[in-house]
Amino acid sequence: MAEQTALLDSGATENFISFRTWKELGIGRQELNEPIMVHNVDGTEKKRGKITHYCWLRVLYNGRQKIQKFFLTSLGKDRMILGYPFL
Repeated sequence: MAEQTALLDSGATENFISFRTWKELGIGRQELNEPIMVHNVDGTEKKRGKITHYCWLRVLYNGRQKIQKFFLTSLGKDRMILGYPFL
């Protein structure tokens, strides 16, 4: 169990976790059947390329728990992005 700060982004289609945060948490990951191409807000492709892995995290918010899928990617200074699935 760990407390983390996350960016809430209603425009993000999925939940994302940075490689750095994933590694710090020491949790498992699963490989995607098909890699996902990711684009930045300005439409350019992410420098690290396609997303190839995801992990499951239990999110506790306002006293409620839910298991959420998070895709591993580079997020710059952000640690996690909670997108549409969270909302």
